[in-house]
Amino acid sequence: MRKPYENLVTVDVVCHACPSPLVYRKYLEAQKKKIGSEFTNILFRDKYYGYKYSTMSIIGCNDSIEYHEGIDTDIMMRAFFANMSVRPSCYQCAFKKRYRNTDFTIWDCFDVDKFSKELDNDKGVTRILAHSDLANIILKESSSQLKVLEINSNKAVEGVKEMFHSVSMNPKREAFFVDLNLLDAEVCFHKYFPVTLRHRLEKQARLWTARLGLYKYIKKIFKAINGNREIKR
Repeated sequence: MRKPYENLVTVDVVCHACPSPLVYRKYLEAQKKKIGSEFTNILFRDKYYGYKYSTMSIIGCNDSIEYHEGIDTDIMMRAFFANMSVRPSCYQCAFKKRYRNTDFTIWDCFDVDKFSKELDNDKGVTRILAHSDLANIILKESSSQLKVLEINSNKAVEGVKEMFHSVSMNPKREAFFVDLNLLDAEVCFHKYFPVTLRHRLEKQARLWTARLGLYKYIKKIFKAINGNREIKR
């Protein structure tokens, strides 16, 4: 922007990927038919069941209908984490690097237990990288309003694949988008992401282990057994 601006603070987000607007519109079309109501609020990756379990939440008119389904049973969430509904640019993202031309870089700290037992309260913690003098000044001046724990910056980015690597394209993506334009939205989603008894049981297992405080330990065991492959949130 050629010069500094006194009232400009820039922030970027470490991102898994961006969902396709077309998929989102088709998802809403399917959900309106299924739920039978107009929506007053839609929350993508909501924390209705806690911070460690991402949920799609939909609120109907007059709060009469509430829908809360997670990454096991919601078709939009499953398409997103399967990298099926991701925009083409996300497969070769030009911003996957540690040092950014912003004041702040922020992202979720799901593994907060590595840094602080006190902050591991299932309410959510944000990791912050301060890249500029302005960012450090803002953090210092905001310290009385925030609960801040300073950690080693190398440790903060260690193992954060979303910061350094683009997502891989799902091999069925092209066929999915062809069908999405030809088929009824609900039929298309069910074809690629059927919700079976197994998915419903997985949802309950995740919820119960999260409520009992065991989810993070189960996740670590799973990653160790499966060659460090992630459990999707």
